[in-house]
Amino acid sequence: MSGFFVAKGNVAKYISKETITKLKHRGHKAGLYFFNNDEIALGMVGSNNNDYFNDGKSFISLDGNTYFNNNNNGNMIQDILKTYQQNGTDFIKELNGSFAFCIYDNKDLLLARDRYGIKPLYWGQKNDSIFFASEIKSLVGNCENIRPFPPGYMYYNNKLRSFVDDEEDSTASFDLNTLECSTQIRNLLQTAIKRSVDNKDNIGVFLSGGLDSSIIAALVNNVQPSYKSISVGFENADDLFYARSLAKHLDIEHFEYIYTIEEIFDILPQVIYHLESFDWSLVRSSIANYFASKLACENNIEFVLMGEGADELFGGYEYLKNKNRNEQIDELDLLLKTSHSMGFQRVDRMTSAFGLDVDLPFMDYELIDFSNLIPIEWKINNEGIEKWILREAFINLLPNNILFRQKEEFSKGSGTADIMSEIISAHISDEEFDKNRTISENLRLVSKEELYYYRIFKDFYPDQNLAEVVGRWKPW
Repeated sequence: MSGFFVAKGNVAKYISKETITKLKHRGHKAGLYFFNNDEIALGMVGSNNNDYFNDGKSFISLDGNTYFNNNNNGNMIQDILKTYQQNGTDFIKELNGSFAFCIYDNKDLLLARDRYGIKPLYWGQKNDSIFFASEIKSLVGNCENIRPFPPGYMYYNNKLRSFVDDEEDSTASFDLNTLECSTQIRNLLQTAIKRSVDNKDNIGVFLSGGLDSSIIAALVNNVQPSYKSISVGFENADDLFYARSLAKHLDIEHFEYIYTIEEIFDILPQVIYHLESFDWSLVRSSIANYFASKLACENNIEFVLMGEGADELFGGYEYLKNKNRNEQIDELDLLLKTSHSMGFQRVDRMTSAFGLDVDLPFMDYELIDFSNLIPIEWKINNEGIEKWILREAFINLLPNNILFRQKEEFSKGSGTADIMSEIISAHISDEEFDKNRTISENLRLVSKEELYYYRIFKDFYPDQNLAEVVGRWKPW
């Protein structure tokens, strides 16, 4: 985990170290460098020398867990820089995994973000200058028109362009039966996890006891049994019970934290500050992730794996059952394309708040490409069982009470959702909500709970334009 800040133009020379300090939670090493007669400012924070490189001639800062499909010697900074110098920007489409990076070689400036936006990147302008940063907070006060940098794009030679092939192979054949499909899913995910944990120390898994995180935990156990699992929630929350049960089944070192409603309201401003969002669903689920990240940090975990991405790939959301098959296909595609401003944003911000590195094995490109070929009827079957083929793939690996546990939002399983809604609704009247819910022509809040979160968000990010680019959960 790391982060960076880039300014290009006449105002670059005025960038101060305070700008980089706003990213200090992403890495304890920091630096700010100026190039091209002070017309380019490059700032970075990182945890180790594998996050950045600067020899006065070439600069690179990499945030993410990425690799070349056919070659990876363990030093991605050097691999990326060398490949770029030899072959130009074509190498980007060969990268697998999560990444956002910037490269400057005393001539050209290159920035890129992975195709699904797992790692964050934002940009903005001020007069003739352009700015980029890993988080919004580092851009605030330096530029205007701040917005997400689009996933699957690069900025090179002063131009924005996609590095993802426009034409998808819609004619690819799929002639596997369900057993063969299940085996392929299992093999691809196990390979992704092995790649993820290789050469990693102090590994943890955020374990809710749901299907996705339980699969991750069981597969990590196959290749790296000396890891720890983390679970959080209110007392008697479902997640705590199921996570405890699976940890015992796998015989892994398990840590849990039971939090109170008072603690939630204490940490809520910090959650929203780091999250850079007020979306009601995203804030709810971020609360549990914040406590989990804190617990992991306190127990010397440095690298965590999470189950995000499985719902988008295999049809894990309950509301999808109310749609026809074509609508389900379209909705899963939309969910995957918009997760960069929803679930992936939550994952990145809550873990980085405590200096943790994170990886999402379900978002391995080989698994994604394969999942796109699987018939929708195998994802949500005719009996309405969500993620059916994923359950089939691990039917001999997980206990039945875990394997067939129904999907719950992280905030519901941890017990956060209903309590937050009830308490906040009691403090904001219907009249107050109706009077304040419309922020602008482009922004209308959906609930009293979201209004409460929005007010905290505005304390940190008062520019209304920022509020209008916040991702919103709209499953209906």
